[in-house]
This record gives sequence, structure tokens and C-alpha cells, in this order.
Amino acid sequence: MLDKVWSASEIMEKARTGEGGRNVEHNINYTFLYQGDHCTLNSVQLAAETGIPLHIHKYHDEIIQIMEGEGKGVIGDVETNLKKGDVFFVPKGIPHALLFPCIILSIYAPAFDPDNPDRVFLE
Repeated sequence: MLDKVWSASEIMEKARTGEGGRNVEHNINYTFLYQGDHCTLNSVQLAAETGIPLHIHKYHDEIIQIMEGEGKGVIGDVETNLKKGDVFFVPKGIPHALLFPCIILSIYAPAFDPDNPDRVFLE
């Protein structure tokens, strides 16, 4: 079970390397740390100055922890300042955005299918 333990520095390095892929349009690197039957854990680097624009997940709840970076986030109709260590929950169907470059730890439930991403951009 120890193969399912990562230090903060390992999570950030995996996000930077983008072992799981890259979204060139939005300058996003991601690495799937764990892909199970019920959830997916991944590390993500939002490298663009604008972070990731407003989007929803139709079928997935998402829990996000800011590992590195600080700036404005949008969750539903609320704007908030987020910083390293902050954790927030986004239920499926709720628009959200991170409008700053950052590295995040993201947990999706149910499990995320990387071949059929459930991400609908609203902007």
C-alpha cells in the first residue's frame, strides 16, 4: 500500500512532468496518481497565467487542494482568493475556475475516464 503515498514535492514534480498528458490549448499538464473504480487522484499544473477557465463536470464531483500558487478562484457564483494548502469541493454541474497559474491535487468521484474527459468549458 505504500505505493499509494506521495510527498508534496512528488505531487508537484509529477504535475510538472505531465506523465498523463497535456492540454495544449489551456497549457495544462496532468499526471494520474491513482485510477480506481470509484475515484481518480491526479496532480495538475495549470501553467498559463490565466489558470483554467470556467468549466463544469457533468458527471463528477471534484475535490481540489492548492499545492502551489495563489490567486482568484470561482466556485459557482462566488469568487474567492485561494492559496497554497486551501481545499475546496465542487459538486458536479457547478461552474468553477482557477484564474492563476498553480499546481493542484485533484480528486474526482466517480473515477475519471482520461479517454473521455468530462470537462465542458463555458468560456
